[in-house]
Amino acid sequence: MQEGRNEDLKRLTTMLDISENFLKDCIEAQNINTEELLKSFEASGFSDDDLKGLFSIDNTVSFNPFLYLMTELKSSTTNINKIIEYFDQYKLKRQILITYFGVANLIHQDKKLLNPILKPLLGKFDSRMSKYIESANNGHTEELIEYSKKLVNILKFSANRSLDAECYCSVNYNEKVINNCYMKIFLDMVEANKEVKELLKYSELELVHDTEIRGKNLFFEELELYEKVIFDKIVDLTLTDFEANWEDVCDLLDYFVFQDEGELDIEPEYFQKKEDVKSQPKEVKLIEFKPNINISYLNLEKMLKDKIVGQDVVIEHIIQRLKIADFGVSKETGAKAVFLFVGPTGVGKTEVAKIISKNIGPSEDNLIRIDMSEYKESHTVSKLFGAPPGYVGYEDKEKTTVFDKVIANPRAVILLDEIEKAHPQVLDVFLHIFDEGKAKTNKQREVDFSNSLIFMTSNIGTFEANKNPMGFNSNKDGKQNGTYNKALEERLRPEFLNRIDEIIVFNNLGKEAIMTIAHNQIENIKNRIKQNKNIDIDIVLSDEAMELLIDKMHYTRYGAREVRRVIEKDILNEIINLSINNDMHNGVLQVNSLEEELTYNYEEVKVLKKVKPKGLQ
Repeated sequence: MQEGRNEDLKRLTTMLDISENFLKDCIEAQNINTEELLKSFEASGFSDDDLKGLFSIDNTVSFNPFLYLMTELKSSTTNINKIIEYFDQYKLKRQILITYFGVANLIHQDKKLLNPILKPLLGKFDSRMSKYIESANNGHTEELIEYSKKLVNILKFSANRSLDAECYCSVNYNEKVINNCYMKIFLDMVEANKEVKELLKYSELELVHDTEIRGKNLFFEELELYEKVIFDKIVDLTLTDFEANWEDVCDLLDYFVFQDEGELDIEPEYFQKKEDVKSQPKEVKLIEFKPNINISYLNLEKMLKDKIVGQDVVIEHIIQRLKIADFGVSKETGAKAVFLFVGPTGVGKTEVAKIISKNIGPSEDNLIRIDMSEYKESHTVSKLFGAPPGYVGYEDKEKTTVFDKVIANPRAVILLDEIEKAHPQVLDVFLHIFDEGKAKTNKQREVDFSNSLIFMTSNIGTFEANKNPMGFNSNKDGKQNGTYNKALEERLRPEFLNRIDEIIVFNNLGKEAIMTIAHNQIENIKNRIKQNKNIDIDIVLSDEAMELLIDKMHYTRYGAREVRRVIEKDILNEIINLSINNDMHNGVLQVNSLEEELTYNYEEVKVLKKVKPKGLQ
């Protein structure tokens, strides 16, 4: 038996042109059967020269993706030789290898999770590419041309010298764009479902695996939602037509470059077109980067849908109205747009306004939020524009009124929270603003609201609507929900309602939406623990445990806020108790259900440290 294995090793070392000891270490590290490996090599149809080249691309002892492809993934790579040979004639061999090697490297990072997902997808890619090649040989090249165009766009991106900004930064952004472009092509090619795409969205396909890299995808975990949208746009623009979109790609990449380094001493001409560089004076300037405001409108709908669960139709309606307002021809006077959000508590009314304010203004600090419960009395109207002459506060020089804030930021997003609690005189001031788009301070200084977006929230009509629940799109004739409309007319004057551009009725959250929110809340807890306590803890809930948690949430009455309270009480409290009672380290918290009660089981994960051989110490 041992003699046969030694013979196999000799044959393999001859085929791969490497030392027997090195190959032996590789095979032992990956627990490979030499006889099976020889059979796979022979069945693949690769020449000895091909085998040498493919093996040496990632020549490490601990993990060699080519050997992994030929053994563990051999059922998914039956056409690899034919596919590589076909693309080699178009000088795209390396690009095809990135897909195969990249999938192997990804699986190696988390075999238990990713092997059952990626192995069948790689087989689908292998089979589909083989069929495309057969069709191309018969004169039908449409599919391969479309695929090859995307590969060429990636090559153009990697070859463009004006994108060398990463040399100033701690992160190689170009490499991350390229790797994620390959992943996107792969997932689109195999028609991966939504869940798989979400799981692997920011995974990177790359040809060479570096065993020294740890947590390299933390870059994406630490990005804000807005930044992820920008990154997605870079990938889409690159794959669609890099040559036509390269200036936009450069501008978007600048966002990450300057965010990474803060304020940089940088030569501005470095980011310009090649032909313009010589004509520009070589002076160094201090640049403070601010993202293009137009970018946010382009992706705002996607951003809102990712963040606000169960309100897709509502969000589409809001975005359409924002586009009308942004076009600037819908009305001659008045505020830029006035919205009234009505619906149950805890469904995302206030959060929508917050997200919009962060992503359409010159800075994230773009929201002027007014709690209308503080304006219940008639005299509180002075908090809007200042105290009248002769009253305390008239001579105050501190600019603390709402109007002062609008003067300082005329493009602000103004949020009037729970307007039903405000005094009618306060609402009269806003009625004038809605209509004319301007008002005056206590010292007769004119304040311009024509560039301001105004959002109001209210729970008016919720009680009545809950008696006979109706969705946002329930009226077939397109009119506003009758229940909410009637309730609003009873509480607010017709002239006030008539000056609102759009009344948006938010949906009640169903069980499926609440479950999604619960999963998101748990992920947030995991991320905060990792960030603040440097502990990597995985929280795994059984289906029964999740059902029990959902049953505890009175979401029909309190919405998403109740989800957070229940998660904190039943999940976060258990983690806190664990940390107090023992020295908690990286591990897995299993949450199950037994006799209508939650049960917890925490297992610490042992981290194996790499130790140098004695001869190297």
